[in-house]
Amino acid sequence: MADTVTLEQDIHRIKEDIASIKAEMKHFATKADLEAVKGDLRAEIERMGRTLIMWNVSSIIALTGIVVAVVKLLG
Repeated sequence: MADTVTLEQDIHRIKEDIASIKAEMKHFATKADLEAVKGDLRAEIERMGRTLIMWNVSSIIALTGIVVAVVKLLG
C-alpha cells in the first residue's frame, strides 16, 4: 500500500514537472526564429564592419591632411 501511495505521489510530481516545462516552452525560440535572427545579425555585423572601415579611412585621410598642413606651416 505504501508503495502505491509513493508511486502516486511520484506520478503527481512528474505531471507537475511536465506542466511547468510546457509552460516554459512557450518562451522557447523555434528554429525559424533563430534563422531569422541569424540573418539579421549577419547583416548588422556586415554593415557595422563597412561603417568601421569607412570611419578608419576617413580618419586616416583627415590626419594625413593635418600632418601635411603642419609640415608646410613649420617647414
